[in-house]
Amino acid sequence: MPRALTVLIGLVAAQVGAVLLFRRQRGRHAGLRTHFLVTQGGEQLRPTAEQVNDAVLSVMMGGLVLDLREVKLTARPARIELLSIMGGVMILVPEAWKVDIDVQPLMAGVRDERTGSIEREDRPTDLVLTGRVIMSGLDVASHMPQEQSAAPANAPTAGAKDA
Repeated sequence: MPRALTVLIGLVAAQVGAVLLFRRQRGRHAGLRTHFLVTQGGEQLRPTAEQVNDAVLSVMMGGLVLDLREVKLTARPARIELLSIMGGVMILVPEAWKVDIDVQPLMAGVRDERTGSIEREDRPTDLVLTGRVIMSGLDVASHMPQEQSAAPANAPTAGAKDA
């Protein structure tokens, strides 16, 4: 069998397995849920409070920035269930939010990048993140990372003298 066909069959099998896993996880909850799906691409979403109260994020070979900084929660805690396979997810939250992260990583990274300057321990939980990240990354932050300068390495800097 040609190698390309073997790889394609493997990717299809992985996505089918992820869908089956996702369905099994989803079956534990009742009621209406908001589903966000990103596959093989990138998205930046700014959902409403109603969409965040009980949401499911599925990211497969893609990237997602979920910006919750302007969301005013109507019920606490909001719950987001996450499944990310070979993807990256950044969830932006207000600095003061208390976020409980109960995500199982498999060859993946999960981190809360917010500073510890605000005392969150005495607050009620604002957001609960559950689910799995497989060969992926999950970052919780309060702002987008600073973009690096796009100037080429050989570009003259301010005040540089011509030789």
